[in-house]
Amino acid sequence: MPRKTFLNITEQWERSVAVIQSAPRGLVYRKELGKPGGVFLGRVVSRHRLFCAGDVVFVYISNGMAERQPVWAVSSKGYCVRNYYMQYSRYRRRQHFDAGPLRFVELPGHLVGRKPDDPDVRQFVVGTLRAGDSAAR
Repeated sequence: MPRKTFLNITEQWERSVAVIQSAPRGLVYRKELGKPGGVFLGRVVSRHRLFCAGDVVFVYISNGMAERQPVWAVSSKGYCVRNYYMQYSRYRRRQHFDAGPLRFVELPGHLVGRKPDDPDVRQFVVGTLRAGDSAAR
């Protein structure tokens, strides 16, 4: 039986950076990580039809009180995703719950304000965030 081929972590990250860098300026205004008006890193924590658990995506905050936010990335399955809304939370009355496959990643202080193609950001994502996740597929 044939097996699905997944992108390795480094190749997936390089392709994801190319996707966010080619985004129209109006959709992703500033391409600085972790700053208001910029992009944030997110991680897919459960299987999804486009993503595997452990995939890292760029999240653009389009509405601060929304339950879904648009993501930009190339998944380890090879799909190029642009401005795709993924669920990350749920509100019931005044309570907030984690829901859906997306979670935000808190960046270390020295990476806030850096560009996605910065070598330190690449090392953080490839070396720290994705360590050991290939077994989750």
